[in-house]
Amino acid sequence: MFLTHDNRHYLLKTVILITCVGLGFSTFAKEGMWLPPTLKSREADMKSMGLQIPVDKIYNPDGSGLNNSIVLFGSGCTGEIISPKGLLLTNHHCGYGTVQGLSSRERDYFANGFFAMNMSEEIPCPGLSVTYIRKMENVSGIILADIPDTMASPRRDSLISGRIRNLEKGYRYTTGMDAAIKPYFNGNQYWVIITETFRDIRLVGFPPNGIGQFGGDTDNWMWPRHTGDFSMFRVYAGKNNKPAAYSKENKPYTTKNFLTINASGYKEGDFTMVYGFPGTTQEYISSYQLNQIYSITDPIRIDVRTQKLASWTKNMSANRDVFLKYTSKRASVANGWKKWQGEVRGLRINDVTGKKQAFENEFQSWAASDTSLHYADDLLARLQVNALHADSALKAETYIQEAFFGIEILQQAAFLDRLLPVMRAKLSQATLRDSLGKLVKGLAGFYKNYDHATDKAAFTSLMTTYYNNGGSWIPAGLRKTYAEYGRNWSRMADDVFALSLLADSSRLAAFAANVSARDTVKLLSDPAWRLYNTVNTYRRNTLA
Repeated sequence: MFLTHDNRHYLLKTVILITCVGLGFSTFAKEGMWLPPTLKSREADMKSMGLQIPVDKIYNPDGSGLNNSIVLFGSGCTGEIISPKGLLLTNHHCGYGTVQGLSSRERDYFANGFFAMNMSEEIPCPGLSVTYIRKMENVSGIILADIPDTMASPRRDSLISGRIRNLEKGYRYTTGMDAAIKPYFNGNQYWVIITETFRDIRLVGFPPNGIGQFGGDTDNWMWPRHTGDFSMFRVYAGKNNKPAAYSKENKPYTTKNFLTINASGYKEGDFTMVYGFPGTTQEYISSYQLNQIYSITDPIRIDVRTQKLASWTKNMSANRDVFLKYTSKRASVANGWKKWQGEVRGLRINDVTGKKQAFENEFQSWAASDTSLHYADDLLARLQVNALHADSALKAETYIQEAFFGIEILQQAAFLDRLLPVMRAKLSQATLRDSLGKLVKGLAGFYKNYDHATDKAAFTSLMTTYYNNGGSWIPAGLRKTYAEYGRNWSRMADDVFALSLLADSSRLAAFAANVSARDTVKLLSDPAWRLYNTVNTYRRNTLA
């Protein structure tokens, strides 16, 4: 058995992916995705595949299960506890953003790596958290009680939301821990997830990029890997071994539950499972939706990100400061870029669409033979019609997501939307300046890793791609603005980055410090916000 993780995580939607390969057959695999508390129903199958421990050891709310060794690292990765003193192992790229915040020209951990020789050398990581899932319970019976399928959606959604809020409060009160209720299986089930989150996390070890990123994007998503793809951290706790804010007095979190590493590895036919936070599956989408991924969304994402990566890499290669600012962001963009290339290739060489269609034909024949399933007679035909009608809008939405909002200053223009209602709230000048100052401080992390020139170069490239491929879905307001600039994106970029409040952190801070209610017009005339508002309003009214 080995445990690893996938980087497509969604907060607190824990599932377990179990796959058995081999067992004496040339090609044999049973696989699936399950919530850990539901594994009891799969125990016999798992034992027959070679599982050597009770499923109660995989998940157990009494604290003895592997769920107390597998953690949510930050908000998007899986980590594994590998010692009784809170030592944590995760992927190299999972530690990338944190290490970027700790690095500088003088302490370039990407070039030189970092390893603490003792606990006193471990480096605190502000803003990083590690979350343990202590318990999961199916609360569908409470959330969905007396709510028929025929109830109108607004009324149904309101009832469910109210019950979730009340039940979450109850769980927090009775457990003294965090509690979140999440929908599963398209809202047919609801599970409460009880968690503890530790916020004093310290860096222990991080290989330099020459090891941790060996092979670069070419090696990413491929197997076997030739990369030292790991980083190490430690969880610290306060009094009584409980979560606490950073303090020099905190001690390593102690636990009886931790994984040991089998240095001899695994062999053909061993039972294999992946435990972590993959979160969602697209296994059950129709062949029509699958074709949209293969023919529309993935190719667009690959093409746009190829351009974005080329633009960023040019500036990163020329300036080490820019490299340090963009290396984590580049890794994140490249991760999806490479994954989608593999996805397209896998769908093609395995004829996944053809296999889906064969299954759908079998389903349709079965449904037609059962008179009680009359509503399914034309189900696939309706799915096909809906997919075909959505194709062009899906194309437009994907270009907006990847190209238009791939430009950082246009992403951040949404921040000005948050300022507008504050400025219109008729606050005193002192209160207004204080409120805006607090909002602006929230962008400090963004500007720490932002380079004006790098984003400006990407603006010209990505706006060209968005406009040239948007067809009839390009807003009239954007067409007009483009014409006003002589159909020249470079000229537009000059104005946006010279005049927008968002192009420079000091410019935005000065605005907040000296703002008055009359300055609303400055926001409404900001060139980055005007572009954002034009496209986002069109998107909301037309594509939503």
